[in-house]
Amino acid sequence: MSQRYFDLAEAQGHIPRLAEIFAALVPLRDDVGRLTAERNKMQAGLTSNGGSDLGRRLSSVQDKLDEANELIGRYLKEVEDMGAVVKSVGPGLVDFPSRRDGREVYLCWREGEGSIEFWHEIDTGFGGRQPL
Repeated sequence: MSQRYFDLAEAQGHIPRLAEIFAALVPLRDDVGRLTAERNKMQAGLTSNGGSDLGRRLSSVQDKLDEANELIGRYLKEVEDMGAVVKSVGPGLVDFPSRRDGREVYLCWREGEGSIEFWHEIDTGFGGRQPL
């Protein structure tokens, strides 16, 4: 666990940026899913017919997929640089290391929530969320 701990106010201060980041990730997640399916279909076509133009199109799709994944990585790094822990990209789930009653816990935020209203033990995850 990180040595940096957030109090509720500090973690709440990051929510507007997290909301922006995960809103930007929605179309990227969709693109990755679509491009991955397209790439897989093309790869199957390459093995069945040797495809000529198909190889160029596959390369283009792979380039777009690489770009989308790189941008997702940059967004996730920004969240990690805050000191938060990304638990899920879709839907977005972010934990902030914190202390409660002398023990390490996570303040928990999920994409779509306007504020942090839950916490959980570090070993229980999302299913163990409890209201603040």
